[in-house]
Amino acid sequence: QPLQRLRFVVEELTRFTGLGIEAGEQGANHRGHAVDAHHDGRGAAAQGAQARTIARANFVGLPLLSPRVCFAIDFSGSMWTPMPDGRVPKDLVDARLRATLEALTPATQFNILVFTNDVIPWRPRLVPAQPAHVRAAIADFERCQERGRGNFFDAALFALEDPGVDTLITLTDGGGAEVSVAATG
Repeated sequence: QPLQRLRFVVEELTRFTGLGIEAGEQGANHRGHAVDAHHDGRGAAAQGAQARTIARANFVGLPLLSPRVCFAIDFSGSMWTPMPDGRVPKDLVDARLRATLEALTPATQFNILVFTNDVIPWRPRLVPAQPAHVRAAIADFERCQERGRGNFFDAALFALEDPGVDTLITLTDGGGAEVSVAATG
């Protein structure tokens, strides 16, 4: 299944950009195209007929093109450091995530992972973005006060264990991130 997802991504990138992936390029054509599209305002939504799905929702300016998305949010110490106006970054994330979830179509499936030392999933698997789920997710996220070091590695593993997830959106400052990897014989 992961190989099928990768093939799908490569095919979509090729179809969207008209650029092939050649041995040794390591995706440089696609990275360059994404930067050009961002800077000249074309973006995926403006491609219209080429895009299979036109993004209605975005998270912090990133259009969500997949209907199967998991949000992983870093709740390390920096999320709680007061800004000059007295707010903390979590207040800003609350507002952005609320706007994103409220813009999801009911056909979209989503989940939210908060990560500190531990991964705190909102649900064990993706759920449909029905109004009741969206309201519950927003309320639970806004109440969440978890703190700790940011363990992104385990959050990514948790998200990708759900076979429904094909897109992982991560919000982190990268500071204080801790990774533990267990080696087996």
